[in-house]
Amino acid sequence: PTWMDTDQFDSFQMYKLDKGLPQPSSSPSQSVSNIPSRDVTKSPSSAPSKIPSISPSSDPSKIHSISPSSAPSQDDDSFKIRSTSSSLCLTPKRVANGNRVLLESCSDTNNSQKWTIDLRGRIKNVSNSNLCLKKVGTSLQVAKCLNNHNFKFDHSSINNKLYLIKNGAMVAGFNGVATMGTQIIFKKRINDAADQSWDIL
Repeated sequence: PTWMDTDQFDSFQMYKLDKGLPQPSSSPSQSVSNIPSRDVTKSPSSAPSKIPSISPSSDPSKIHSISPSSAPSQDDDSFKIRSTSSSLCLTPKRVANGNRVLLESCSDTNNSQKWTIDLRGRIKNVSNSNLCLKKVGTSLQVAKCLNNHNFKFDHSSINNKLYLIKNGAMVAGFNGVATMGTQIIFKKRINDAADQSWDIL
């Protein structure tokens, strides 16, 4: 091929116009429709949420709650009084007025070992709520509930003593090593004495 001078090029262009020949583009470019879109934005509906949440329709079995049937009843206010050194519980010899209180094996089914306490500090037997713990001399007995100070007790969560509210110097305990049938007596308080220590269960 040979180079055309300016006049020849102009003549050639006019010839193509006359013949209707396609003209070369002087500034090549791509059609917008042929260029792939770089917009990678996803619609909100297609973007998964990274924030977990529990909807009202979530499985209710996975939500822990306390059902009304598991709420404690009034009977659950009862308790046992157990020696911390022997694992034996306070038990009346018989559930009758004037009977001494002894140590016996703890039992969940023995209601005579279960007690409640009222606002006055009187400890009542579950088998017979008319009978309360009472200090009689140096012994501990069950007797018909009255409103005098020999019926009013408290328990210390610090040193586990069971004592009369009116006189905290004397506490419930026993002599020697506790066995089944050991009688409960009142003794002068000794803070670290194992035979004067009681758990409320």
